[in-house]
Amino acid sequence: MENKKTTIFLMVFAVLALGGLLTYGKFHKSPASTLAPEKEQAQNASFENGILIGNPNAPVVLEEYMSFLCGHCINFATQTFPKLADEYVKTGKVQVHVFVFPPAELQQASLCATDQGKYEQFSQYFFANIQKLQTADDVKKMAHESGLDAQRFDACYDSKEFQAIAQAWITKAQAKGITGTPTFFVNGEEISGDQPLEKFQQVINSKLK
Repeated sequence: MENKKTTIFLMVFAVLALGGLLTYGKFHKSPASTLAPEKEQAQNASFENGILIGNPNAPVVLEEYMSFLCGHCINFATQTFPKLADEYVKTGKVQVHVFVFPPAELQQASLCATDQGKYEQFSQYFFANIQKLQTADDVKKMAHESGLDAQRFDACYDSKEFQAIAQAWITKAQAKGITGTPTFFVNGEEISGDQPLEKFQQVINSKLK
């Protein structure tokens, strides 16, 4: 018999695969934080604005609200983002802030990978091999396969030390009225869904003027 955690994970996977519409009530949300206040505050300062990719001083801020279980997010990550990264991120024009949607297991895993400075390595592996993800137990195995320090990842993941950050991301998304992924904001201007590269270029270039 599957444990409760695995069952919830599979329910979320099925909802996303069939419908593609994210509904917060169906998520496996993180419980309240049990961290010492000073440690929780330090984490909030580091990750409350998402997972940073690029130069934090870049003039244009691209916020991405995504899910590893979203087909359109996979398409953006594998087809569109590499081109945007070459043109804008690597040249110091755009900083990207990634907010990972539930299930909570993948939020925690993303933050633990970021804690090792390897979010991009982790995310690229997960997007390319998402078909391997069948239960919550596969998250650890895939994280190890992505090249993370396994012992360090497991300690981070099992402790749920980033659960307060993950919940804060959900609250932030709710405040913005986001119900589906991917959703983007470029200096506050919303881009909804997996739009073509040209759409992102148009909006970003308008912000760079």
